[in-house]
Amino acid sequence: MIYLDNAATTYPKPEKVIETINYHLRNLGGSTGRGHYQWALEISRKVYAVRTKVAQLLSIDDPLRVIFTYNSTYAINMVLKGLLKPGDRVILSSMEHNAVVRPLRSLEKKGVELVFIPCGPEGVIDLETLRNEARLGARLITVLGASNVSGTIQPLAEIGKIAHDNNILFLVDGAQLAGLERIEVDNWHIDAFAFTGHKGLYGPQGTGGVALSSRLARLLEPLIEGGTGSLSEEEYQPDFLPDKFESGTLNSAGIIGLGAGVDFLLEKGISSVVSHERKLRDFLIEKLVREKNINLFGPLDSQKTTGILSFNIKNKDISTITNILDRDYGIMVRAGLHCSPLAHKSLGSFPIGTIRCSFSLFNTQDEVLFFSKSLNEILRRG
Repeated sequence: MIYLDNAATTYPKPEKVIETINYHLRNLGGSTGRGHYQWALEISRKVYAVRTKVAQLLSIDDPLRVIFTYNSTYAINMVLKGLLKPGDRVILSSMEHNAVVRPLRSLEKKGVELVFIPCGPEGVIDLETLRNEARLGARLITVLGASNVSGTIQPLAEIGKIAHDNNILFLVDGAQLAGLERIEVDNWHIDAFAFTGHKGLYGPQGTGGVALSSRLARLLEPLIEGGTGSLSEEEYQPDFLPDKFESGTLNSAGIIGLGAGVDFLLEKGISSVVSHERKLRDFLIEKLVREKNINLFGPLDSQKTTGILSFNIKNKDISTITNILDRDYGIMVRAGLHCSPLAHKSLGSFPIGTIRCSFSLFNTQDEVLFFSKSLNEILRRG
């Protein structure tokens, strides 16, 4: 079996991640922040250690500003629904994932104004249009750090400066970017960087979070409230971090496993991982451009993307092709709109969608070669 759908979730997970979660479940009882006995204290220390690792990875100076959630979608909803009020203006790009678009459309019905900034044919935001709209004022700018359709990486430092210069809060959907690019949350004036644990960080599903600026942490209302393990004598939610936003029992096994994923990533080196994925992307492009009926979407220059490549085929049903790849060749790729209809409209692949190949450190050039040969065989069948 050849797995080429790492933008959905990376597979396989590093052995270190599996061993760490297994050890936790077998040998540590209790919950973080709940109890002063040995196991509970050890779990609390381990969870805090993961906060520290994520803070270092994202270049923020205070680990307590790393809030753990179940995924980036939850983190994004937490920010949008805890911040925005009727009359607020939000600026977003035309490449956004439904994780941002759907909650914003819901808030739009309640009086939040949405302004979409167009992106070019490669999916890069138009900075001049953004700059002009920002001068008119807004409560928030939100941008997808890297596209889950084309892999296009947005110029976050430049966008953050525009937000900062106009006193606008800045949210980044970093689901496809964390672990795959240098991120400087504080230096780039990012007020909220939402991340997921199970993609580029090589952790388990059900993990993720958001890194908050001190400014936004003060402004933001919690999405949920309840037991935090702290100030149990109080009937009101604590206002300090991370407890303000972490009600209920944390997924400590998953978070500790996420920490092992971050360790694996740092041991290998982010630059090495990204370089490997881009080489595989370049190799596949080299094979696909020979097929005149294949349409590639997004930048051909892999230095501008993550390890994602999307394409479709003239007069061919892409779902049928991916089903044949799975059934006859044991190759797993994704077909469709990938929860990002706006991106496909920007790239010109709507409503057909694309076949998406997405790579990880564990994929090989031989696998990509087998994929390209298998696709060629399918196309030659007619």
